[in-house]
Amino acid sequence: DAELWIIGDGSERKDIEELVRYLDLSKSVKVLGKKERGEIPKLMNSGQSFVQPSLAEGLGVACLEAMACGLAVIGTRVGGILDIVKDGHTGLLVNPADSNDLAEKIINLLGNNDKRKLISAKGLEFVRDYDWDKVGVRLAQLFHKL
Repeated sequence: DAELWIIGDGSERKDIEELVRYLDLSKSVKVLGKKERGEIPKLMNSGQSFVQPSLAEGLGVACLEAMACGLAVIGTRVGGILDIVKDGHTGLLVNPADSNDLAEKIINLLGNNDKRKLISAKGLEFVRDYDWDKVGVRLAQLFHKL
């Protein structure tokens, strides 16, 4: 009963669309393409989980945004995602380029609503520290120390 939405546009889009057609997955996999900034929160708020299987990532802002929408997050053990997603607490971490690990974690969340809700709640609690007012105060304090 799960549905996967792939949001974004890039060099792999046509290949992904062809693969979805070839595997006859068009009823459960939607390639939505690029969306305007204002559309993203609406899409996220209608989901239950967010997956960021990046091979490299700076800060992991998309994970923060997903947490702010109350989504359970699955991310890879790379870059800034490691600063945001605490495995088993604010989300689940998978090894980069490990499709078996990724599939296992997705299936685990799909089959365990209690775990998904707990991770969602912990992520939402965590992301509150990234409120711009709080971040501004911390930055000001840091600048004063310098």
